[in-house]
Amino acid sequence: MRKHTTILLILISLFFTSSVNSQWYEQTLPVSATINDMVFFNASTGLIAMSNTNILRTTNGGDNWTIAAPIYLYTIKKVDSVAAFGLGYSLALASKMIFKTTDKGVTWDSIIPSTLLMSDIWFANRDTG
Repeated sequence: MRKHTTILLILISLFFTSSVNSQWYEQTLPVSATINDMVFFNASTGLIAMSNTNILRTTNGGDNWTIAAPIYLYTIKKVDSVAAFGLGYSLALASKMIFKTTDKGVTWDSIIPSTLLMSDIWFANRDTG
Protein backbone atom coordinates (compact mmCIF):
# COMPACT_ATOMS: atom_id res chain seq x y z
CA MET A 1 0.00 0.00 0.00
CA ARG A 2 2.82 2.39 0.87
CA LYS A 3 4.47 1.68 -2.50
CA HIS A 4 1.25 2.56 -4.36
CA THR A 5 0.88 5.80 -2.43
CA THR A 6 4.47 6.81 -3.23
CA ILE A 7 4.00 6.07 -6.93
CA LEU A 8 0.73 8.00 -6.97
CA LEU A 9 2.37 11.05 -5.33
CA ILE A 10 5.24 10.96 -7.83
CA LEU A 11 2.83 10.80 -10.76
CA ILE A 12 0.75 13.68 -9.39
CA SER A 13 3.84 15.85 -8.82
CA LEU A 14 5.10 15.13 -12.34
CA PHE A 15 1.72 16.06 -13.82
CA PHE A 16 1.53 19.38 -11.99
CA THR A 17 5.20 20.25 -12.52
CA SER A 18 5.00 19.72 -16.28
CA SER A 19 1.81 21.78 -16.58
CA VAL A 20 3.35 24.69 -14.65
CA ASN A 21 6.57 24.66 -16.69
CA SER A 22 4.68 24.60 -19.97
CA GLN A 23 3.19 28.04 -19.22
CA TRP A 24 6.59 29.75 -19.40
CA TYR A 25 8.69 30.24 -22.50
CA GLU A 26 11.65 32.38 -23.45
CA GLN A 27 11.02 35.69 -25.20
CA THR A 28 13.19 37.67 -27.58
CA LEU A 29 13.29 41.39 -26.78
CA PRO A 30 13.92 44.11 -29.39
CA VAL A 31 17.03 45.31 -27.53
CA SER A 32 19.79 43.58 -25.63
CA ALA A 33 20.31 44.84 -22.08
CA THR A 34 19.69 44.01 -18.45
CA ILE A 35 16.12 44.23 -17.17
CA ASN A 36 16.00 46.71 -14.28
CA ASP A 37 12.32 46.34 -13.39
CA MET A 38 8.97 45.20 -14.78
CA VAL A 39 5.27 45.91 -14.13
CA PHE A 40 2.02 44.69 -15.64
CA PHE A 41 -1.20 46.70 -15.58
CA ASN A 42 -3.29 43.65 -16.50
CA ALA A 43 -2.79 40.29 -18.20
CA SER A 44 -2.01 41.98 -21.53
CA THR A 45 -0.22 45.28 -20.96
CA GLY A 46 3.14 45.59 -19.24
CA LEU A 47 6.39 47.57 -19.16
CA ILE A 48 10.05 46.63 -18.79
CA ALA A 49 12.72 49.13 -17.72
CA MET A 50 15.94 48.23 -19.50
CA SER A 51 19.50 49.23 -18.55
CA ASN A 52 20.11 50.75 -22.00
CA THR A 53 17.76 53.77 -21.76
CA ASN A 54 14.71 51.99 -23.15
CA ILE A 55 11.28 51.23 -21.78
CA LEU A 56 9.69 48.25 -23.51
CA ARG A 57 5.93 47.78 -23.73
CA THR A 58 3.72 44.80 -24.50
CA THR A 59 -0.02 44.76 -25.17
CA ASN A 60 -0.38 41.01 -25.75
CA GLY A 61 0.83 39.46 -22.51
CA GLY A 62 4.51 39.54 -23.42
CA ASP A 63 4.38 37.76 -26.77
CA ASN A 64 5.76 40.89 -28.47
CA TRP A 65 7.65 43.88 -27.07
CA THR A 66 8.23 47.30 -28.61
CA ILE A 67 10.33 50.28 -27.51
CA ALA A 68 7.86 52.64 -25.83
CA ALA A 69 10.22 55.43 -24.76
CA PRO A 70 13.94 56.24 -24.69
CA ILE A 71 14.00 56.62 -20.90
CA TYR A 72 16.42 55.09 -18.39
CA LEU A 73 14.54 53.84 -15.32
CA TYR A 74 16.00 52.12 -12.28
CA THR A 75 12.56 51.13 -11.02
CA ILE A 76 8.88 51.24 -12.06
CA LYS A 77 5.97 51.23 -9.62
CA LYS A 78 2.39 50.63 -10.78
CA VAL A 79 -0.12 52.90 -9.06
CA ASP A 80 -3.42 51.80 -10.59
CA SER A 81 -4.80 50.15 -13.73
CA VAL A 82 -3.25 52.77 -16.07
CA ALA A 83 -0.68 54.79 -14.09
CA ALA A 84 2.90 54.11 -13.05
CA PHE A 85 5.87 56.06 -11.72
CA GLY A 86 9.53 55.42 -12.33
CA LEU A 87 12.77 56.67 -10.87
CA GLY A 88 15.34 57.20 -13.57
CA TYR A 89 18.02 59.33 -15.09
CA SER A 90 18.12 61.97 -17.82
CA LEU A 91 21.32 61.89 -19.87
CA ALA A 92 20.47 65.29 -21.39
CA LEU A 93 20.08 66.95 -17.97
CA ALA A 94 22.60 64.72 -16.15
CA SER A 95 20.11 64.38 -13.32
CA LYS A 96 17.88 61.86 -11.60
CA MET A 97 14.22 62.28 -12.52
CA ILE A 98 10.81 60.94 -11.58
CA PHE A 99 8.81 59.78 -14.60
CA LYS A 100 5.03 59.30 -14.75
CA THR A 101 2.68 57.62 -17.20
CA THR A 102 -1.11 57.71 -16.99
CA ASP A 103 -1.80 55.72 -20.15
CA LYS A 104 -0.02 52.39 -19.53
CA GLY A 105 3.33 53.65 -20.81
CA VAL A 106 2.31 55.26 -24.10
CA THR A 107 3.39 58.75 -22.98
CA TRP A 108 5.63 59.90 -20.11
CA ASP A 109 6.00 63.13 -18.09
CA SER A 110 8.93 63.91 -15.82
CA ILE A 111 10.13 66.16 -13.01
CA ILE A 112 13.46 66.66 -11.27
CA PRO A 113 13.00 65.66 -7.61
CA SER A 114 13.94 68.03 -4.80
CA THR A 115 16.47 65.49 -3.52
CA LEU A 116 18.79 63.66 -5.87
CA LEU A 117 19.76 61.09 -3.22
CA MET A 118 16.74 58.85 -3.85
CA SER A 119 17.36 55.24 -4.83
CA ASP A 120 13.73 54.03 -4.94
CA ILE A 121 10.19 55.41 -4.96
CA TRP A 122 6.76 54.30 -3.79
CA PHE A 123 3.37 55.88 -4.48
CA ALA A 124 0.14 55.31 -2.57
CA ASN A 125 -1.85 56.79 -5.46
CA ARG A 126 -1.34 59.19 -8.38
CA ASP A 127 -1.01 62.20 -6.07
CA THR A 128 0.83 60.84 -3.02
CA GLY A 129 4.36 59.51 -3.22
